Amino acid sequence: VADRLFRELFDAASDDSVHLADWPALGQFERDEELERSMDVARRLTTLGRAARADAGIKVRQPLRRALVFLPSTTPLPPSGVVEEELNVDLLEFSAELADVLDFELVPNFRTLGPRLGEAAKELRTALTTLDGASVAATLEAGESVELSLSTGIFLLGPEDVELRVRAQGGFAVSREGSEVVALDLELDDDLRRRGNLRELVRQVQDLRKSSGFDVSDRIELWVTGVDDLSDGFDSLAAEVLATSLHATAGSGDGTALLFDDDRTALAWVKRVGA
Repeated sequence: VADRLFRELFDAASDDSVHLADWPALGQFERDEELERSMDVARRLTTLGRAARADAGIKVRQPLRRALVFLPSTTPLPPSGVVEEELNVDLLEFSAELADVLDFELVPNFRTLGPRLGEAAKELRTALTTLDGASVAATLEAGESVELSLSTGIFLLGPEDVELRVRAQGGFAVSREGSEVVALDLELDDDLRRRGNLRELVRQVQDLRKSSGFDVSDRIELWVTGVDDLSDGFDSLAAEVLATSLHATAGSGDGTALLFDDDRTALAWVKRVGA
């Protein structure tokens, strides 16, 4: 395989081998530093998105409609399609309004503020609720101070003076690292559920192949029941599991139960072709 790719990429002769080729000379290939930075962003967003899925208890096999991404203005965008594929989302949307998906609560640290504010400390909680939580969060996380007007004057609040508590709004799973945020839209419609069930079906049939002792390259016959609503994906299912024939009927003997989140009763039978 490596030699075939080598010949196709470098138009090498049929008897050339990548294993006998010289190492590329330094500078022979131009380094794309902008692409490297974009891929770094893609990796970070993928990590955040997977953490959000885990927190929400949503399997990666379940497609989601969209992921909202919040990045500093100076951060390069990830390459198109990379994060979408890794997170199994249909759409990546970039936004600047964290308030769309996050609720911010600013809690004063009276250990540092009490001695400085005196009696005015009683006004703190009310005064903090008047601030734009998202804007204050960005300012404090950048290590800068925020001005707060109280009856006794203007005070500067630093990162050590305020505890920032963040929670996702209903319908979103959110993960953040500093000023980079990924918010997954958890709303599922019938199409998303169907696609998720189809991917789950592929996984379970692959597990059944393995538990039956089949080799990776073995072709199989497949029988399934209880999954008629997924029939429009049977062609892709057959291709994924190397099924030369797929029957939406019961096979012989006891089938293997297939488990789905919708508690349907589904069974599968597999047979190695030629067995």
